[in-house]
Amino acid sequence: MCNLQPPIVRRFKGGKGPRRDPCSAANIDHATVTHMAIKWDVHFQLKMLVGSVSLHVKILKETTKVLLDIRDLSIRSVIVDGAEVEFRIAPNSYTFFGSKLCVYLPEDKRRAGSEIKKRRKFHNNKKNNSIILVAYSTSNEASALQWLKKEQTTDGKAPYLFSQCQYDAQAIHARSIVPCMDTPSVKQTYEAEISVSSGLTCLMSAIGEGSRGDEERTHFFFKQPVAIPSYLIAIVVGLLEKRNISDRCAVWAEPSVVEKALWEFSEVRYNLILRISYLAQNQLWDHIFGVDMIWYAFHRHFPLEEWRIRVSLFLLLL
Repeated sequence: MCNLQPPIVRRFKGGKGPRRDPCSAANIDHATVTHMAIKWDVHFQLKMLVGSVSLHVKILKETTKVLLDIRDLSIRSVIVDGAEVEFRIAPNSYTFFGSKLCVYLPEDKRRAGSEIKKRRKFHNNKKNNSIILVAYSTSNEASALQWLKKEQTTDGKAPYLFSQCQYDAQAIHARSIVPCMDTPSVKQTYEAEISVSSGLTCLMSAIGEGSRGDEERTHFFFKQPVAIPSYLIAIVVGLLEKRNISDRCAVWAEPSVVEKALWEFSEVRYNLILRISYLAQNQLWDHIFGVDMIWYAFHRHFPLEEWRIRVSLFLLLL
């Protein structure tokens, strides 16, 4: 990982003031993403996520294009309102920030107040029912993803994947797994459908909506009703078992260490839940379904714990 130097704050053309976030190429003063619908197939042999993302975009100021942050993504197509549109990939001012994906909008979607979306039960229905659909795949060296062979796990029975869209104090890695406005200035809800090999479990920073599958693949479904910045999008795939700490807290780990993880986190529920209850003042409990924690143990002697928060607003409160 390179050492990032503080970027120079550049001004928009016309000298209308500094960019709100010099680490993002997104034109956030002209458009914003309010919802994502992610669909991924997880391929451990390729070390890639293959799929698409559907973006609900609201135009704030009249513009001919939407600019999204990407890094090492292979873009296959971009569709707006059911029709394929032109797009362009250009380098960012600094190469370690990735590239910018320029999506050119149809004329009827360029005006302020226009909404580019798809009708879903997740949203209130509106008259404009189009969508920006980007079909793509990640690189096998995506900076947000860590791929482990089964030999690197504690049980040694199945491979393991986990994401870190924010690490080393750099919250700029979500762009390596999904085209997005990768800045804390933009917050969106999201839903996801993730396909993994049968026998493996998928978890995300969202509420689980069940799963279905066959002998080869299992599809997991998630919904995140709280608007979050892109760096809080998280995914874990592996051979995992769950143990409940309380009716609101649970821990996931590989089968051989799940009881140890349960003991390790048994006292967490008191401080964590009391803290959340105090900060939220009991106003969010209708949307809070619990806190899940994941225990990572690599090579049998290098423990690393990382929490997965079902409702990622917890991360902001704490």
